[in-house]
Amino acid sequence: MAVQNSNFNTLIAAIDAKAQSLAASSTDAKDLVYLAKSLESLNVSATVSDIIAAGDTKVAAVTAEGGTQVGLVSAEGTTQVAAVAAAGSSYAPSSTVLVTVVGGKFAMDGTSQQALSLTPSVVYRFDQSDSSNATHPLQFSITEDGTHASGTAITAGVTVFGTAGSAGAYVEYVVEQDSVATYYYCGNHAGMGAAAYATTVSGGGGVSTYTGAFALDTFSDDLTAAGASLAVANLDPYARSVRIRGLDTSTKAIFGINTQTQNGSGNQGRHTFTCLSANQTTGAIVRESVMTFDVNNVSVADYSTFSQTSDEWTGRYTYRGNVPTNNQAHQYSYHRVLIKSDTQGVSAHVTNGSYYPSNNNSSTGSYVAPAERRHGGAVKHYLSAYNTSSQSVALQYDYAYSTTSVAGPSHDSASITKAGSTANNQVDIFNQWDVTTEPYYTAFHSFKEGLYAKTRTSNSWVNLGASYLLSSNHAAFMLSNGSIMLKAADNSCHHITVSGVMTEVPQSSELTTASVSISNYSKFCLNIGTDEWLQFLPNSKVLKFTINPTNGYATLSDLKVIGSIEYRSFDPKFYEKKGLRSSMTPATTHNGSTLFTFGNENSSGPGYGRSKAMFIGASQLDKAIKAATYDIASVAAELTYP
Repeated sequence: MAVQNSNFNTLIAAIDAKAQSLAASSTDAKDLVYLAKSLESLNVSATVSDIIAAGDTKVAAVTAEGGTQVGLVSAEGTTQVAAVAAAGSSYAPSSTVLVTVVGGKFAMDGTSQQALSLTPSVVYRFDQSDSSNATHPLQFSITEDGTHASGTAITAGVTVFGTAGSAGAYVEYVVEQDSVATYYYCGNHAGMGAAAYATTVSGGGGVSTYTGAFALDTFSDDLTAAGASLAVANLDPYARSVRIRGLDTSTKAIFGINTQTQNGSGNQGRHTFTCLSANQTTGAIVRESVMTFDVNNVSVADYSTFSQTSDEWTGRYTYRGNVPTNNQAHQYSYHRVLIKSDTQGVSAHVTNGSYYPSNNNSSTGSYVAPAERRHGGAVKHYLSAYNTSSQSVALQYDYAYSTTSVAGPSHDSASITKAGSTANNQVDIFNQWDVTTEPYYTAFHSFKEGLYAKTRTSNSWVNLGASYLLSSNHAAFMLSNGSIMLKAADNSCHHITVSGVMTEVPQSSELTTASVSISNYSKFCLNIGTDEWLQFLPNSKVLKFTINPTNGYATLSDLKVIGSIEYRSFDPKFYEKKGLRSSMTPATTHNGSTLFTFGNENSSGPGYGRSKAMFIGASQLDKAIKAATYDIASVAAELTYP
């Protein structure tokens, strides 16, 4: 039996009184009774009043301590938030692009009006600290040329620090995941920018991995073994790759690249063509020869300001610029070259200061009629330039059929002149070489006044509309029935019949991937079948698409990642070495490096093959000629249409 506490009666009375006072409250009196019984059994002498008072004291102490701790947590949280904010203000961007202004155009990492391929959710810092950026604030818009074309500037994801042209100035831009195509432009001046972000594909299916063979061979040569040096050459803007289908045989596909070189002693400059071949079956690459033209004992300097073009059949290429020529220092001049065989060529270099290149560019501004798709075939080449009155000019170079001469009816003639701006651009053509029906238009040229097309039968230019903005991102696909699918820089598509009737393609059937077919005059889109093309995308991805020749409607396949290059493509110089986009620097491409097709599977004969791809280019970092070959037929066979 429990020992009775002497204060027990008093305790009971106190509990009873307290219970009465708590009757209307939410406190359960039974709890107090239980507590009292427990205390009594322990022979505790405290009264209920003592217990309650002690409890109140403890509650007050806990409350005070809690307030102190909350204050400490709050203060610490404020400190940590401030630290996070401070760290956020000084984080390193994922990619930095150096912005300069050259010739009134934005140059991204040194390339004028480069079409960027930004990746959503990546922080890009555009460094505008160079003084050439003064009065040229970089802005972004979903409309090409932004506010100058009735568009508005993007503010979401854009942070501006400092004033363009001043030390430390930059603009940071993060493309949103669901963004449509965007463009960069100058907030004060029209015509300075280009594409920033291009949506990749719509339609098609998901992404799986192609695990089969892809790469066939690679090649690198600094030419020292041939007694030449690339030390003087600025290979990024001035190298010119050339495909010569007319010299193909059943065993060899011929291609090469034009550069400026020095002799081994470094006291002589030469215009040089490095001729390579690829085995039509295995893709093995061999250097056939190194040809030199226009040997110069006065100047060993590289080209300066340079516009160039070639076709894929005749062995000819044409370029114009401020170039050391005819044993003199830099002269404004134009140059015509014919590669006569895989070991010999002939050239002509004419000094003429009437025209100047509009920018450093390289394109396939040419037309070869079906009957002239042969070595030395008659061809028209076009270059973008401006005259001494600062008027835009499309220069035309006509070559007659000859396997030994660069002569022709006319050269360096102003095919069309426009007064609105010195800027103008050739439009790249995506041909199907075994198509024999000739198109209504044979060439396209972009001016400030609109997009002009060259009529084949009348040899005259017509303006397709002033709404087609000045851009280097227009593209034209030649279709099997002689019609054309014109992909405008604003991503709209237009079907042009063989009689010249032009109809806009519904948005739901547009070729949404064509916006990345070309980047800085480098092609990533190859004809692989009748009205069918293979498109290489950033991040080692590939798809194919068809274009209906009767209406221009496009159908896209599923996407695949090429497994054998998926991780290799994280090399920042993957494009310079292999010709496909680097996953680290997908926007980096160069004027003269590009992809061509070859193979011996086509019944039309040598030159028409398209089962394999060859890349020819040059690496400024390595000061070397680079080449690679790929099996594209196997990749294409695994892609499927919806």
